[in-house]
Amino acid sequence: MTNEPTPINELKPEEAPDSLKVTIGQPWTISSSATGEGQHIYPHLWRLGDGTLLLDYHLDPDIDPAKRACLRSGDNGKTWTPDPPRVDREESVVQLRDGTVLGYDYHALPVAPGSKQSKGVMFRSRDGGKTFAGPIEVTVNMPRASREPLPKPDPKYGVVIAMVFWRSVLELPNGNLLASLLGWWDGDSKYRSVAAISKDQGLTFDYLSTVGYDPDPELDERYEGYDESVFSWTSAGDILCMMRVGSFHSLRQARSTDHGRTWSQPVSVGVASVDPDMVLMSNGVLACSYGRPGNNIMFDPTGTGRKWQEQIRVYDGGLTGYTGIREIAPGKLLYVYDRPFDDGSGHGLANTLRAVEITVERK
Repeated sequence: MTNEPTPINELKPEEAPDSLKVTIGQPWTISSSATGEGQHIYPHLWRLGDGTLLLDYHLDPDIDPAKRACLRSGDNGKTWTPDPPRVDREESVVQLRDGTVLGYDYHALPVAPGSKQSKGVMFRSRDGGKTFAGPIEVTVNMPRASREPLPKPDPKYGVVIAMVFWRSVLELPNGNLLASLLGWWDGDSKYRSVAAISKDQGLTFDYLSTVGYDPDPELDERYEGYDESVFSWTSAGDILCMMRVGSFHSLRQARSTDHGRTWSQPVSVGVASVDPDMVLMSNGVLACSYGRPGNNIMFDPTGTGRKWQEQIRVYDGGLTGYTGIREIAPGKLLYVYDRPFDDGSGHGLANTLRAVEITVERK
């Protein structure tokens, strides 16, 4: 950009309550719709073992399928370069202990109407994420067939929603992979969040468990069921899942103490959000970013997900509320989000992807 936008309601550095000191730095712009193609909204962020950051975002508005673009940074997010898109919409990236990097397209579509088996694609890197080969076919097996959502989705969604990879693939201690997926099964009336297991290095995922499903007809029309989930290890060695259930509804979380085979009953976290992200930091603090309304972050000093502290508002405006966080140095997070600003062109608001460093220290 040639002209940096004036910050709109972005907060000054502040401290979190209780046992943590949280310092929010000065945000900067990653990219802008004023100078680049597309919408520049809905960011997702990943970090590779060598410190490389990968960022995906929407070029299209909120439609399905939406074209996305990729960026890459080698300096903790200060500068970014275009990265060739690997799949239509990369929603899950994982680096395995042997250095292999897998990137998954979000849709796994039924092989035939009423089939319990779906097919998707991934790209694979054998050199730590520098180059990728693919597309490589991925198979997803569920106990019930996927179906088109009922009631009918908004017309802007043009694809039958099958099983969808979302955010997380964890490598388990035995080398198996645990993936977070969402979708609709035959007979479902709301979204279902599930865990799937791969025993062949990410080529085949079989149903393992349902993390959350509740049609709950008593809730308002914004209630969607359990979707947009993220997995994270906790300081206790459990796996915590944080899930959206609808715009302006409280996040729900569930816990697995047996590597995803069973889950606790989902409970409300008490903060409204879409599409959370979650990271267990090297200092043992568990961090969760979330948004809508605003763009926020919360912390659990115990690292367990049982002692969330009150929210900190990072940006008080509003665009999509989608965020991403990754630890870029011990005790330091990079937080990305989207926001509008007036580009001065007389054509109204443009969209920007923004980044800010957040330092988390124990008092």
